[in-house]
Amino acid sequence: MSLIASDLPRILGELRHDGTAVVTAPNGRTVHVDGTGNLDVTRQHVMQALTSLTVEAGLSEALAELDDPEVVGKTYLHVTTAADGQVRAELVSPPVPVPAPATPTVAAAPVHAAAPTEPAHNPGWRPRPEQEVPAGQPADAVAAAPRDPFERSFLTPSRSIERRPAQTGWRGAANKLGLRLAPTEDELSLRRAVRTVSQHWPGVRRVAVANGKGSAGKSPTAIMLSAVYARYGAGGVALIDNNPTRGTVGWRTEQGPHDATVLDLLPQIDTLMQASASHADLAGYLHHQPEDRFDVLRSKPDKLGAPFTADELDAVVQVLTRFYRLQVFDSGNDESASVWQRMIDLSTSLVVPTLARREWAETGRVMLNELRHRDEHGAALVSNAVVIVTNADAHKSADDVRAIADQFAGLVRGVATIPFDAGMVEGHLRWEGLQPRTRDAWVRAAALVADGF
Repeated sequence: MSLIASDLPRILGELRHDGTAVVTAPNGRTVHVDGTGNLDVTRQHVMQALTSLTVEAGLSEALAELDDPEVVGKTYLHVTTAADGQVRAELVSPPVPVPAPATPTVAAAPVHAAAPTEPAHNPGWRPRPEQEVPAGQPADAVAAAPRDPFERSFLTPSRSIERRPAQTGWRGAANKLGLRLAPTEDELSLRRAVRTVSQHWPGVRRVAVANGKGSAGKSPTAIMLSAVYARYGAGGVALIDNNPTRGTVGWRTEQGPHDATVLDLLPQIDTLMQASASHADLAGYLHHQPEDRFDVLRSKPDKLGAPFTADELDAVVQVLTRFYRLQVFDSGNDESASVWQRMIDLSTSLVVPTLARREWAETGRVMLNELRHRDEHGAALVSNAVVIVTNADAHKSADDVRAIADQFAGLVRGVATIPFDAGMVEGHLRWEGLQPRTRDAWVRAAALVADGF
């Protein structure tokens, strides 16, 4: 980004977490912006306000100083008006004071920079011909190039993730005005996470979401992971409420045109395992989520039902494996239950949800410790496990969440954090019902889990 002097007329923009903003021109004219809770939409409206205020004030150029709740420090844009009336905006570095006129001095003898030399610690070093990097080409690309010219392909690996211009943040907002700014590293990492969760892996994957303490965030975590994998990976995801009595997944997801649960499915296992059975035959037993594209197998939500057994869970999973590439288990709180233990045996990945509260985190830690001593499979699950720390309290800070996450960091393969979002607290959980930054956090968390698939 280029540097710019600080004496230009300034347009001030202040964004707020709720998606509103205020833009103030040098003449005091103020524009209020409402992005309906979406900060990216707000940024686009702010960019439009910047251009209109610049034209209205008759400014050939101005400096926009923007406060953004998702950006550390201020963002600066150099706004210019061309002769044809087109307004352009360029991201610039923080402005520097205009220097005072310098006092004439006697010029010193010029100092010429020495030509680049080889490393001082190895005076005899010279690059071999195959190490020489053509101008403008990454060194790692040359190092990986085959030495045999017949092995050098005319096709180059796709770099579409890196080459697409920025779509979010201030860069994305500026690009909608005709610029072509590259994405930030944060946007690139989110794009990579999206690509990860969009994959179809060979073989069935089963994810156990487990924490022995109630209200630790198991059901919301299982629901949101299922939504990410189904929305980005085009379906094929089943969420299994592995609670033998009263699970809550059915209360937090949409009900289909029936009230069937796992207890209704069990008598039909033999029929559904026949070669003539199809995916459509399951529609009367699973509850499809039209918006989020996954299916839910409910437990009995309204009264105590006859508990299903570990062998029956085996049979259910066998049926679902015929039609679903990815299965996510929500679980009950009784780690000694036979269906809980069998879930662990059947799972290929383990996710431990916890709220940003020490009692819930401690229960997760104890469970991990017991699982790693349970058997070889349990130890493998723990070494590949991911902990997801959700902030369910509006008054807790990011530091509170990070303190819990940091203590888990040395125990498992990865830790993800989810910010507070009122849409997560109660009621039906819907992907579109969450704030954009919460959705991004869930994509990153799901990608972290999928890295272990």
